[in-house]
Amino acid sequence: MLAQQRTSIRERRSLRSYDGSQLALNADTALDIRSDSKQRLIQVYRGEMLVKTAQDPTQRPFIVQTGEGRVRALGTRFSARQLTEQTRVGVLQAAVEVNLHQHVERTLRLNAGEQGTFDRDAVDVASPLPLYRACWASMTGGWTLSSKSWDAIALAYCAASVQGLSISGAFRIDDTDTVLENLSQALPVRVHYLTRYWASIEPA
Repeated sequence: MLAQQRTSIRERRSLRSYDGSQLALNADTALDIRSDSKQRLIQVYRGEMLVKTAQDPTQRPFIVQTGEGRVRALGTRFSARQLTEQTRVGVLQAAVEVNLHQHVERTLRLNAGEQGTFDRDAVDVASPLPLYRACWASMTGGWTLSSKSWDAIALAYCAASVQGLSISGAFRIDDTDTVLENLSQALPVRVHYLTRYWASIEPA
């Protein structure tokens, strides 16, 4: 209740920390932002955040701390989620290094496209990061249309003739229906729903 930054169970929020790093807070999240001359620290008590770190002129390390350990950013964009007695980290860009509170000798490096879960005693091996892990945040263009990239926001098949079309803008990718509707207005494509959860993106 006393955390500096909080979101309710129906709220998501973006903010900028003192050093210029960008944070996106998922629903039901609580954290503190602390900085001193030695480090930049985010203390996560509950929930999930996505962070894009800013360069620091004094080269202070950027640390995300949870109940189980510390995640050190290595010039990166990543997510951290506080689970029940576990922390899950997913790396979208660059890399992070995980250290446990009780066993500092146990470390794990996660590179872009990888995720890992750890508790107070153990660190799982790295595994592939599903693109949908950050779907509650927004996607900002430009990017290109393809079945692989579209998996980040919806289960969709992209016809070969429309793959490679450039997309620009910012999208709330937790609202896939609106994104798909906007897509058909911005590009010469049409969206055909095969089922409620599966769509086909085809030439208009």
